[in-house]
Amino acid sequence: MNQNLYRFTTNGEGVFSAGKRLLPKELIDEVNENRRWLTKPDLPEGNYQFLLTEKGMKKYEQTLFLSH
Repeated sequence: MNQNLYRFTTNGEGVFSAGKRLLPKELIDEVNENRRWLTKPDLPEGNYQFLLTEKGMKKYEQTLFLSH
């Protein structure tokens, strides 16, 4: 089954990586609350890309897009 995957970036950098550097401190709690639906897999240290299915992209747009 082929499935489209989506990635949100800012100037070529993934939004979560950019957010760690650029997100104002007063928005951190809001973003953390809005991303509770998004489970983080237990992965070894490494360099990963954040990809979303179409369903995940729609949920991201509803919960985190404006904050990022």
